[in-house]
Amino acid sequence: MILNFQTTWAQIINLSNSVFKTKTGLPFTYTVDNKTVWIYRNNHRINQSIDISNFKQVYNLKQSGKNITPGNINKYAVAANQSQVRGTSYVWAILNDHRI
Repeated sequence: MILNFQTTWAQIINLSNSVFKTKTGLPFTYTVDNKTVWIYRNNHRINQSIDISNFKQVYNLKQSGKNITPGNINKYAVAANQSQVRGTSYVWAILNDHRI
């Protein structure tokens, strides 16, 4: 069981280049450059980076017991006066994968 965000982030780094799937089944991989995640689909990097802060924000939402999905992450963020999460489908898929 993952006990803290630092452990989770270490797992995210360790699983870089592994295949993950979004909630709708779209396969993707990612790389980690310092504290930034880059998403790849069909071996091409998409034009969006995802900062570690987005993962930490969703991690904290999960820890609070909220039933989060890619579609409602930003609803919870706005309600908590937090910034909106970038790449919600990818962040959700990575944090909800059984390997993390």
